[in-house]
Amino acid sequence: RDVDISWRPAPQVPPSFGDVMQAFEDAPIPVTAAIHGTALGGGFELAMSCHARVMASCARVGLPEVHLGILPGAGGTQRLPRLIGADAALELMVTGWAVTKRRAASSLRAPEHLSEISRSGLT
Repeated sequence: RDVDISWRPAPQVPPSFGDVMQAFEDAPIPVTAAIHGTALGGGFELAMSCHARVMASCARVGLPEVHLGILPGAGGTQRLPRLIGADAALELMVTGWAVTKRRAASSLRAPEHLSEISRSGLT
């Protein structure tokens, strides 16, 4: 005899990575990403979707998925040029380099308001 399971609700579908990024960007309160260590690929894309970012001097960010022939898929190709300019963003997206805070702030002309994270907190 067959069992009727039509009364059961359909399984919930988890949100896509892009939907999560958009939720961070659309949050009604400011969201800040504190980067200490390495934020590559999706981690960097998540940081870019926040309203502000702070980096430790040892932190590195980048989009290395291009080494695998994959483009950043959660809005990074749109957010990065808005944050650091088209030329610098293209360099990061095409090379897949992971850059430090110092390089991001100098040669990539990232916003100068990048704060420093130290053991005692933000400086």
